[in-house]
Amino acid sequence: MRCFSTAVLLVMFAAGHAGATDYALYFLGGQSNMEGYGYVSELPAELSSDQAGVMIFHGNIGSDNTTVDGRGLWHMLRPGHGTGFSTDGKVNHYSERFGVELTFAKAMRASHSDQPVAIIKYAKGGTSIDTDAAGNFGCWDADYSYGSAINQYDHFLATVRNATAVSDIDGDGENDRLIPSGIVWMQGESDACYSLDIAIRYQQHLHTLMNLIRTAFRSDDMPVVIGRISDSGNDDDGIVWKWGNVVRQAQVDYVKADGNATLVTSTDDYSYSDPWHYDTAGYIDLGKQFASALIILQNQPLFRTTHSTYYRQQKTQFELLENTAKDIMLLGDSITDCGEWSELLPGYLTRNRGISGDRTDGVLKRMDEILSGRPKKIFLMIGVNDLSLGFSVDDIIANYRRIIRDIRNGSPETKLYIQSLLPVNPAPEYSRFRDHVNKTRSIQLLNSRLKDLAKASGLTYIDLYSHFTVEHNYLNPDYTNDGLHLTGPGYIMWVSLLQGYLKE
Repeated sequence: MRCFSTAVLLVMFAAGHAGATDYALYFLGGQSNMEGYGYVSELPAELSSDQAGVMIFHGNIGSDNTTVDGRGLWHMLRPGHGTGFSTDGKVNHYSERFGVELTFAKAMRASHSDQPVAIIKYAKGGTSIDTDAAGNFGCWDADYSYGSAINQYDHFLATVRNATAVSDIDGDGENDRLIPSGIVWMQGESDACYSLDIAIRYQQHLHTLMNLIRTAFRSDDMPVVIGRISDSGNDDDGIVWKWGNVVRQAQVDYVKADGNATLVTSTDDYSYSDPWHYDTAGYIDLGKQFASALIILQNQPLFRTTHSTYYRQQKTQFELLENTAKDIMLLGDSITDCGEWSELLPGYLTRNRGISGDRTDGVLKRMDEILSGRPKKIFLMIGVNDLSLGFSVDDIIANYRRIIRDIRNGSPETKLYIQSLLPVNPAPEYSRFRDHVNKTRSIQLLNSRLKDLAKASGLTYIDLYSHFTVEHNYLNPDYTNDGLHLTGPGYIMWVSLLQGYLKE
């Protein structure tokens, strides 16, 4: 049943819509310190009203062994999404408490040039991951099999399914697109209070659950921010969570092993409103800290796979060459690398910055050199190698956003052109690059997203793709001898399509 539910709730993330608004989507989950115990009455004025550009779907809390819930509705973020919030899916009933969502969303918007933010929140106080620590509160173990076998993981899936079933989340009459951008998880106290064995199991349970949440959002490398559990000491023996230090170390170990996760530790500095929950100032700061940590993760190139010897040879060579403000830079992978651009484009000061095998994360690692001379124009085509390695379109687009940001910040005078990826041809005789030439559908989807991204970013999108296709949208055999790379006539066609942009 759970596998079926996960498959259903992925649909919206894969779909593109004409005129769509792109929302950076974040999931906030965990137990009571994610629910939120800050007092709305103590909020400063700047956090006391609705936040334009931020939509939230807050799933109604369900108990274990009950009917699956996850009811909710999209609404502009406002105070009152703390403990005590409820909804029947038609009307939200706001509480007098708030959580990290207010300052988190505000900081994410400010850091990303006011890109619209969407939040899906589902958290229930007292819940554990481990079934043996569920007590009367519930657990998130996806393999839970007691009673009706319904638990917090099922309520989470239902929340996401219900949230993503809505195509127009802001009610403006246009379909919207949710781009999974991060997970914020604040939980672990309940796993720290039952037994040492449960606490020792926490790292593996956290690893499993975070990957399942990533799968639910169809983003295997979705960045994860973990809030470190802390102890108020407000107990007869001075320790509230008996095995808290074991779970804290498990959180550290999870982050080290994951590769795209980080730990927020400011929780050790907060005051408490009761033995278990932070005070208002703590929640205000924690939301900011979660955002700061996630921004750092987002600014790191995704994938972090090994680059080739040739990549390092070319990168270090380029770093020693002089770039100028008159440069016309061709930036990309082997398809760019193989072009004799100085001869194909006489009369222009061209710089060939293609590197065979390069990917979007490799381009990001080269930005210092690329922007050193503040080039006049950059023609960018990158991504087919990312697809060949199985990376998602969402992750590739995320890296494109970083490339655009870095160019605008590092060389605002440079005019950037986003070129479509070229088609490929999977004919039997083209077997050498089989992991590339079978990506026609993915290339089409990526090109559609690149066109939307260019428009939203005020950039020029150059459609090369349609000029190189034949039947079935395959790369014209007149322009290739391996189904991926171009022969001479292909480069002549490419140059002809660039001429108008070169003269701008």
